[in-house]
Amino acid sequence: MNRISDISALVLIVALMFPKAAATEEITTAQWSEDLAFAAEAIKTQHKNPFHLVTEVEFDAAVAELDSALETMEEYEIRAGLRRIGAMIGDGHTWIDSHTTLNQYPLALYWFEDDLRVRTTRVEDRRFLGWKIVEVEGTPIEEAERLVDPYTAQAENDRFVKGWSWYWLANADVLHVTGLAASTDRVRYTLENDEGERKDWELEPFAPGDFANQEWAQVYDPFPVFMWRLEEKIWWDTLDNEQTLYVRFASYPQWATMRKNGRAIRKRIADGIDTLILDLRLNGGGNFHKGEHLVAQIQKTGIHTEGKVYAITGRHTFSAAMSNAAHFDQRLNAVLVGEAPGERPNGYAESHGYTLPNSGIPGQVSIHYYAFADEDTAQMKMDKYIPPDFHSWKVGRDPVLDWILEDRQK
Repeated sequence: MNRISDISALVLIVALMFPKAAATEEITTAQWSEDLAFAAEAIKTQHKNPFHLVTEVEFDAAVAELDSALETMEEYEIRAGLRRIGAMIGDGHTWIDSHTTLNQYPLALYWFEDDLRVRTTRVEDRRFLGWKIVEVEGTPIEEAERLVDPYTAQAENDRFVKGWSWYWLANADVLHVTGLAASTDRVRYTLENDEGERKDWELEPFAPGDFANQEWAQVYDPFPVFMWRLEEKIWWDTLDNEQTLYVRFASYPQWATMRKNGRAIRKRIADGIDTLILDLRLNGGGNFHKGEHLVAQIQKTGIHTEGKVYAITGRHTFSAAMSNAAHFDQRLNAVLVGEAPGERPNGYAESHGYTLPNSGIPGQVSIHYYAFADEDTAQMKMDKYIPPDFHSWKVGRDPVLDWILEDRQK
């Protein structure tokens, strides 16, 4: 297998994490009020079931509270408030995308069980890679996470929340709005390494769009296999004995490319593959019919009855990817391994978009309800739960693949 260079992958990761948002002209209080009313009406009239988590009374009260405060708020506070209104509805497909203009601190984090670790920094701060964040301005990280959770939809599951909370804990504006930081100009994180040594780390934020101009360092050396070739939406290669086919399905390409991939994977399986691994850990959704097409191609090979099929999921497996993971389970007899997807197997999806008339901020609401499990549970039932492991990922090892490669021999 070949992988792209660490620095190329890192640039791609950072660009995706911190997109550059279009600037907006100054907006009056009356215009913000109009935008807020527009968003509230879109949610109430277009969502399949807007009050499946909170009541209409609770929602209206939150909207009224924000509306009454608009005149005294800075723009970043209004944008944070809009994001929180969208998150109240509870499902991950319903949001007001006002956060991309908020200022972010120059780091990326990841939850490894209860440890929030630094995975990406600027080159000059690389000494802190892998350290755990234990406090934000003196507030224990558990309490800090609780304070930022309202900016994330809460009706999916804890994997979804973990996938987003790190982002808010690195967001200068949200940290200030929640009272975790005294200003938007700087923050002090308290870090701890694996030997118990603690250090304070002060950072100043960057505006969206400034991240691409920095030099970055990352903690993984080398990257685990599922992080290779991040510029490719789908790729595959054989592992070890040439009889195991690994397919990293990170996104949904155009139909012509998807059909081409489906045929090629089918042919490769027919040429002598007895174990198939489908990795959806980085797949945040798209057109699930394309995943169904892949299922149909794989079914023609008979590997789901004569060999072994595994599907790997994680907290970032969402929307169409969660649906396809269910298809792999139900139609290919796949063994589900890893973390559960960051979405309920039965829940609200299929988004309808809108744009706020004055600020141009996009939003969306869920317009359908889908059920992929007989029982309504918060998480998809995994055959083998294997959480992300920092010390393995740091040196390029993947405990999920290790377990599969051992299990296939049984």
